[in-house]
Amino acid sequence: MFEGFDSSPTIGDLKKQITADPTNIDLRLLLASIYRGEEMHNEAVKEYKEILKLDNQNYDAWYNLGMEYFALKKDDKAVDALKKAAESSPDRQEPWFLIGMVSYKKKRIKEAIDAFKNTIERAPDNAFAHYGLGSAYVETGKYAEANEEFKRNLHFVPHDKGSLFRLKYVPKLSLLPEQEIRAARAAAAKDPDNPVVHHWLAVVLILMNVTEGVVDELRKAIKLDPKNAEYHYDLAYILDLNDDPDTIEELREALRIRPKYLDAMFLLGEHYGNHGMIDDAVRMFKKAMKTYPDNALPHYYIGATYADEGMFKEARKELKRALKLDPGNFEARRRLAQLYAEDELYDEAIEEYEKLIATEPGIKAARDSLEKLREMKRQSCER
Repeated sequence: MFEGFDSSPTIGDLKKQITADPTNIDLRLLLASIYRGEEMHNEAVKEYKEILKLDNQNYDAWYNLGMEYFALKKDDKAVDALKKAAESSPDRQEPWFLIGMVSYKKKRIKEAIDAFKNTIERAPDNAFAHYGLGSAYVETGKYAEANEEFKRNLHFVPHDKGSLFRLKYVPKLSLLPEQEIRAARAAAAKDPDNPVVHHWLAVVLILMNVTEGVVDELRKAIKLDPKNAEYHYDLAYILDLNDDPDTIEELREALRIRPKYLDAMFLLGEHYGNHGMIDDAVRMFKKAMKTYPDNALPHYYIGATYADEGMFKEARKELKRALKLDPGNFEARRRLAQLYAEDELYDEAIEEYEKLIATEPGIKAARDSLEKLREMKRQSCER
């Protein structure tokens, strides 16, 4: 966008250039982006407003203005700006997704549902939008619809721990959300020595996006029934979301109780990987592979870990194994296609993208990638 400008201009340099050329939108966008990078949010807001005086339909200005308001915790203004961004570029999904996230955070559930639907309409593979929509449906008591969205999330993000947790427990809900919470609290108060009711209260609070009391209720359940692997796993799931170091011990305890607990193996391996403990992560995924040789997910996890570490040849090998066991693993195929493209193996990359599009024809990003690869292959043949 800023071709021809100094590659590293200072704020002072840009201000001088803007004084000389005040209607130059590219200069102003560059200055605003530097403000953003320096976390000078109020200055960035002022600059984006100046840009919008010059071009009221500038998508970048509206979108980034929304992001800046979000950083300043001015959520209502953020949503207004993001709606303007969506109006100025109707095909873009990013503004709608952020509107959904902000609305969900503010408990404006109907607005969140509408925004997530708009996101998915434009980007069917936005797994986070499916997850957000499912979570919003839970809070309105639309449990069947929620389950469908969590399943869609899992289609794009294999073994997503949040969706797995919800698919395990949402089908057990039968009352409206507030009634579920009241009933669970009443049961825990009535039978305080019963670990089941404390565990269920924690589960209901998690599903209804209530954080207070969750860890306490899970610890009560574990104290009353310390050999219940599921209780340890559910506590680890919550601790992991908060980056709590006790996550590892809870998962290890779950595996001591139930050595073949696959979900615990995956979550522990993922936790290791997210904290840079790559050897431990691979070791855990290999343990899962040995325990469940016909399961594609250990190969996917190892392949994804290798890819993140730049070990592309090893990553391709594991992702191909995952796809041999589960041809429908969307994310494994997408990552394999990207790795082929990185190594300029155009025929292989094109083949994988064609398979992706055959199963999910509505995904524009995959279609765009396929067209780019075909053009790159054509250019390479002409050299």
